[in-house]
Amino acid sequence: MALTLFALVTRLWTCDFALPHCKDSDSHLVATQLSTFRDTPLFLREGNLDWDALHASGIYPHLLGRVAHLVSPDAPRSIDGPTAFAYDHQLAAGSDERLMRQVVAILSVGIVPGTFALARSFVPAWWALLAAALSAFSLLDVGFSVTARPHAVAASFVTLALAACLKLRQRGTTAAFLAAGAWTALAIGTLQNAVPVLFAGLAAVLLRERPTRRFTDPRLLLPVALVCLSLLCFWPFLWTVPWKPAQAPGSEVPASLQLANQQLWFSDFHGRGARVVFLTLRSFEPLTALFALLAAGVWILRAARKQLDSQRAKDCAVLCCYAVPYLAFLCAFDKSMQRFVLPLVPLLACMAAWVLHAFSKGKELQRRLAIAAAVLVAAFPAYVSSRWIYLRCQPDTLTTAAFWFRTHAYSSNPRIGLHFALDLPLPRTPEGLFEADGSARHDVYSPWGAYQQMCGPVAESSFVRHWQIFTLFGPQRTPVAEILSDPAAYIRSWNLDYIVLPSPAESSVGPALSPMRDYLVSHADLVASIPESDHQESLLGSWGMDSPQFVKYVMAASAIGPRLEIFRIRTVP
Repeated sequence: MALTLFALVTRLWTCDFALPHCKDSDSHLVATQLSTFRDTPLFLREGNLDWDALHASGIYPHLLGRVAHLVSPDAPRSIDGPTAFAYDHQLAAGSDERLMRQVVAILSVGIVPGTFALARSFVPAWWALLAAALSAFSLLDVGFSVTARPHAVAASFVTLALAACLKLRQRGTTAAFLAAGAWTALAIGTLQNAVPVLFAGLAAVLLRERPTRRFTDPRLLLPVALVCLSLLCFWPFLWTVPWKPAQAPGSEVPASLQLANQQLWFSDFHGRGARVVFLTLRSFEPLTALFALLAAGVWILRAARKQLDSQRAKDCAVLCCYAVPYLAFLCAFDKSMQRFVLPLVPLLACMAAWVLHAFSKGKELQRRLAIAAAVLVAAFPAYVSSRWIYLRCQPDTLTTAAFWFRTHAYSSNPRIGLHFALDLPLPRTPEGLFEADGSARHDVYSPWGAYQQMCGPVAESSFVRHWQIFTLFGPQRTPVAEILSDPAAYIRSWNLDYIVLPSPAESSVGPALSPMRDYLVSHADLVASIPESDHQESLLGSWGMDSPQFVKYVMAASAIGPRLEIFRIRTVP
């Protein structure tokens, strides 16, 4: 209980990070669901849903969007009044993103008691507590459980569903049927990768202890009904388009499987996902994965020698019915991503705890070594994840840049140019938000910019200062070839005083950056670098979750966010 509460508090503590000027990758998919539900009655209350809108929000199942809508059924409103601070407006602008992060943080913390329940089927309570700690401090889970995406929530529900499946196999009570069905329904209602839990549920039914009726037991209708209800409520896009394979042009062989606007191409299965799985475990869970690999070897060796307890072997078979096909899919799928590995983390934690417990049952020296290894394997991710939480409690690099302008350029009313991938938590003038004809500019992407465009520019007062901030290199404004051919003319056309660019160390910042920076080096002064020291690291991207060797970056970083350079224009010939 204490470990679960600690995990919840540490995750909720950082839900305000980098808001409202940054947003989580793919968070707009859940935000689309939330805005759709605010305009449309609940499915179970009314039967007149806008199916076209649901089709557009069908990348993820709708459980997370539904929960967010139940918590906050009304859209946030702009803050009015001459005494409102810029901070008040920023709270309103980031309220939806913050809400979705908080919902994810609360629902995802179930991975801790779920892992404990899983491990109790194989090890005593103290060693099960070790497994729960490995899930609570998992850097992969801590990182994704504070982002507005459903993957950490799905991992939590999958873990609880697998634990319930083990109870179903062991006891076969009506309550076990109900629990397994409920958690499986919630998992499937959260994300598609929970579907293989059905295999574990089927195995649990087949391997039940002393079953009176395996397939004619009327209690089987409980989980079936709950899963069907989940599909009805949270997968309504199933009914919008026919579920059928798409045909390749000129070919009778199916090229993909299309489900609403999700399309799975058969040509994307060449085994390249195995590298992603390996790199993810190496970067996020090195010790847990190492001991889990050792556990797999010991288990196989004991199975070959017929030294396994039959009941534990059946429990392991239930878990393998989920883990093996899911892992095989991840390894085969070329587009597998780090977050897809999340549901496997609790299983790896249980494996690590099991092998250490098995090792501790030898001589006194073995017991002491096992305890020391257990302390190490728990302390390392605890320290790294605590370091990550600490970094999220500090200002990100874009907030630091905004503070620099407040400190060094407040009285000069400068014109500031920003790379289109960046935004500063400063109120913009109307010129930075709207075109000359009054239409919204299409190169403003952050929740902060969208709030100002939707509600109108923040009213200037003695509490709020407007800043002349303009987005540069927008793909819909000036052709890249034109910028490359004459960067001086491009800068002159904006009449800027300052330009904020990602440093050369950053990646994926666009082809116009290099010649633009070369020009600025000779015609502008580099007045600030964030972080200040070249020896300090900042995690690539707004979150850094895609950085290679993530543990290394977390240990070395002084801030989260892109490394920035602020240039003051000296001459514009």
